[in-house]
Amino acid sequence: VILFPWKPLADTLRVFTDADHAGCRRTRKSTSGGAVMWGQCLLKAWSRTQTLIALSSGESELAAGTKAAAEGFGVQAVLSDFGFSVKLEVHSDATAAIGICKRQGLGRMRHLAISGLWVQQRVRLKQLKLSKLPGKENPADMMTKYLSSPLLVKFCKALGIISKEGRSSLAPALSTLPPTHE
Repeated sequence: VILFPWKPLADTLRVFTDADHAGCRRTRKSTSGGAVMWGQCLLKAWSRTQTLIALSSGESELAAGTKAAAEGFGVQAVLSDFGFSVKLEVHSDATAAIGICKRQGLGRMRHLAISGLWVQQRVRLKQLKLSKLPGKENPADMMTKYLSSPLLVKFCKALGIISKEGRSSLAPALSTLPPTHE
C-alpha cells in the first residue's frame, strides 16, 4: 500500500537516485533506479537498464543522476501547471557523479557522453541542488541491487510503502461463479 499522508504541502521535490555499475551479467549494462518524493508522498519510482555500457561506476552513476534530474524536472513542470512552485533536490551516493555535475565541462573525463552535462548548467543556475546521501540511507538503493529484508522494509517505509494483509473493504467482491472451461 502506498500511503499519502494528509500533511501541509512541501516546497521541495526530493529525488533519490542510484545505479549499479555493469550489474547485468549478460550485457554488462548498468541499472538506474530512483524515486521522486513530494514531502512524504511517493509520486514516481523507476528501475531501468541503461542503454549504453558505462565504462566506469562514475559514468553509470552520472547517467542515473541525469535521469533523476530529468524525472524531477518533469514532475516539477507538472506541479507548476497546477500552480505549485517547488524546488528540486537530487540525492545520490555517488561522489564522482555529484562532482562532475557541480563543475563545468568534461575535465579529464573525455569518454563521458556530453548529453548528460546539461545538469551542470541547471546546478550553476541554482535550479537544481545535488547532495550526497550514503547508500544505506538512500531508498533508490533498492531499485538497483539485492538488499536484506530489514533494509528493504526501511526503504519502503521511507517511501511511504507498507505491507498489509487481506483485501481492501473497497475492493469489488470476488466472483462466486465457477470458472468456465472451454
